[in-house]
Amino acid sequence: MVKRDRNDEARPAENTSAYAWYVTVVLMFAMTVSYIDRRLPIILVEAIRRDLRLSDTEVGLLTGLAFAGVYAAAGIPMANLADRGSRSKLLGWSVLVWSACTALGGLAPGFWTLALSRAGVAAASATCTPASHSLIADYVPASHRSRAISVFLVGSPLGGLLGLVLGGWINDLANWRTALIMAIVPGVILTLLILGTVREPERKRQRSAEKSRGATIEEAVSTIWRTPSLRWIIVAMTLAGTSGAAITAFGPAYVIRSFGLTTAEVGLSFGFALAAAGTLGTLLGGWMGDRLRDRGAHVTLAGIGLAIAAGPLVFAGALFTQNFWLFLGGITFFQASYLMCGAPSFASIQSIIDSRMHAMASAIVLFGVSGVGLSVGPLLTGVISDALGAVGPVMSLRWALFAMLGFHLAGAAFYLLASRAAGREAGARS
Repeated sequence: MVKRDRNDEARPAENTSAYAWYVTVVLMFAMTVSYIDRRLPIILVEAIRRDLRLSDTEVGLLTGLAFAGVYAAAGIPMANLADRGSRSKLLGWSVLVWSACTALGGLAPGFWTLALSRAGVAAASATCTPASHSLIADYVPASHRSRAISVFLVGSPLGGLLGLVLGGWINDLANWRTALIMAIVPGVILTLLILGTVREPERKRQRSAEKSRGATIEEAVSTIWRTPSLRWIIVAMTLAGTSGAAITAFGPAYVIRSFGLTTAEVGLSFGFALAAAGTLGTLLGGWMGDRLRDRGAHVTLAGIGLAIAAGPLVFAGALFTQNFWLFLGGITFFQASYLMCGAPSFASIQSIIDSRMHAMASAIVLFGVSGVGLSVGPLLTGVISDALGAVGPVMSLRWALFAMLGFHLAGAAFYLLASRAAGREAGARS
């Protein structure tokens, strides 16, 4: 059943406790470690490609399908566990598993063993977002929820920065294998922090045995399918995520090929640019979501659609510049406008969906974004680049990235469709 959380509506001005914000920050650290492990192969991709003699298509599989396909498939069963059991314990042990799998990738002798280690990272890290969103929904009232989710999502650019900077630095000092192996250290520390300090909260609105058991996958899918605004939000996030994943996965490789920087130089400059863009875009999106909440979801969704539509127009020009700093400015703008969508989109979904479905709803969204967007984007980019190989490695990758911007513009259009649907749904409820 689609309805707003009555507990949230009954206390719109309730303050969020200090401990709730502490938990939110710990969850942000979990997202940070997750993105360190995701971004490491991206800054190391040219070293891995040369050492293991991989094609761009195989690089696309490693950075895309090998991770994202498994991540999407594992997300729903992991979310089901989160909705039915202890989210804090599930998340704590998952951090240790995905960190260990990243370290094992440093021992891989070839493509398939490295792909298997990336699949293990994906399966375990699929717990992070659904469990964290569910914990935030039970700790933080709706009036502060978009900002809380944006704080959690800041872990993405922070982890991306650390993964790119540290990965590039360690690769230049030692090699790509050492960079992957050392990833287990922050994972062990974070596991102890989560298991030792994060308490499992009482789930909201569990007044019956039926509600306490958690929702089934069928219930959650049916609920989303019957709500047009949610359908279009998922389609929009998936399409935008396709181009976003492609540019993130191949951006460092493009910089190395086009401008001749070392991995350490790329990790530092590219990492700080993406971190600044991600932090600004994520926090601005969270602020905008809470600020516009009383005016209706349709206003927020329209703003997101217009914001992310501007990104491809700027980045298209950046792709054809010979100046590295202009390119870096273009990709920074692209990322900032794109990442504005995360917090308000997830907050809108969590406010509409029954609390029994919080983790499941996030997993379904991530199934679309990861299973399609993050899998297809890097893979399709690699295929197009290899197909255009005759024009050279720089031009082939440039045109492949340019082609992917069409997905981003389509995502912006579907956000506007979601805005119209949300407006009609609000009118029907009033």
